[in-house]
Amino acid sequence: MKSKVLISLCGLLMISACSQEIPQNKAKPVDWIKVGKSQQNYVRVFPGVVESIERVTVGFDIGGRIVEINVDTGDRFSKGDVLAKLDDESQRLLIDELDANIMSAKAAFKEANAKLIRATSLAEQQAISQAEYDAAVRAQVSSGADIKRLDAQKKVQKKR
Repeated sequence: MKSKVLISLCGLLMISACSQEIPQNKAKPVDWIKVGKSQQNYVRVFPGVVESIERVTVGFDIGGRIVEINVDTGDRFSKGDVLAKLDDESQRLLIDELDANIMSAKAAFKEANAKLIRATSLAEQQAISQAEYDAAVRAQVSSGADIKRLDAQKKVQKKR
């Protein structure tokens, strides 16, 4: 008997479930607000690092510490614009050293030239050997070449 009642009850539930209509989707009311300019200034801070998509590596002919940067991120510049300046103290000291070496080479050239003049006079009198005369010529030519070499090094350093 219990089973008949249970079966009857299940049958009624199934029949009543099929007879109800399925509710249509109805729009639900939504809360909304109008967005506009505010009188208050909001600053939002986000932790992180921003990196550019394009990056250009800039190199210098000489090493040193950067003492001045003339451009900022996003600035436009043209060929020949000075973007940054290096500390030039080491460069100035190198040029000063070259100046001192040039002065020394000029003194050596003056001395070698005087020795060559004496050696020429003595060679005409056959008072010195040909080897001694040739050594005096070599010393004068070598000291003249030293001056030219040091002058060239100084020009290269000044261009940097």
